[in-house]
Amino acid sequence: FFFNDTATTEIYTEQIVGSVRCVQETAFNTVRLKTLLKMHVQRRKPIMFIGSAGTQTPIELVRQLIDYGSIFDRDHLEEKKYIEDLLFVSSMNHKAGSFYVDLRLMRHYSVFTFFTPTQDMLKTIYCSILGGHFSTFDQSIQKLTDKLITSSIFLFNKVLRDPEFSPSAKKFHYQFNLRELSKVVEGIMNAQPQNYRQAPGKICKLWVHECKRVFEDRMISKEDICLLYTSPSPRDRQKSRMPSSA
Repeated sequence: FFFNDTATTEIYTEQIVGSVRCVQETAFNTVRLKTLLKMHVQRRKPIMFIGSAGTQTPIELVRQLIDYGSIFDRDHLEEKKYIEDLLFVSSMNHKAGSFYVDLRLMRHYSVFTFFTPTQDMLKTIYCSILGGHFSTFDQSIQKLTDKLITSSIFLFNKVLRDPEFSPSAKKFHYQFNLRELSKVVEGIMNAQPQNYRQAPGKICKLWVHECKRVFEDRMISKEDICLLYTSPSPRDRQKSRMPSSA
């Protein structure tokens, strides 16, 4: 269930009631014993209407359901429906929307925050993964593990930090995260030892191909492609340090 400016208690109630089955006259439980309700504020959407008391009715309904395990029938207010076997899992958009969560609701949750790993952590993780795959390759290829991962992280950080690669109306698909770095490593791990005997150059070409597939294919202009492979210095942006084709 998505909480945004269009969220209402009516919609939320229908989502809940439509996901449960009646086991007694006034008791309901979920069809699969557990229902995961994922809620977050959608990107670039206004926050929900805030009442005069500083509350937001859909969130207050969630809090009521957690506190009392029940909701009222909207058509027959004298009837109360008890909902059992519910598990709430929530997440928030870290870039847009409202960053405030009602404290009366938050007290029911165990809060986990995940920080972006440092460059040393990324290098350790991906070197271990790729190094394990290269363990059956020639020694000359095994020595490339550190260089391939370091270069991949460098390119990933460039795309992540350069404002030219930030999402915009024209570049709305310029969304980069650790999945891109994982895709590069995953592509290299498709290599088989019998196809790369004493051929470290072929592994390097494979790395170039994967970087182009993951990063370059998403670029919408030659200027962005050129910037991807050049120094951040404006005077150097006309020179590409990587060929346009593998």
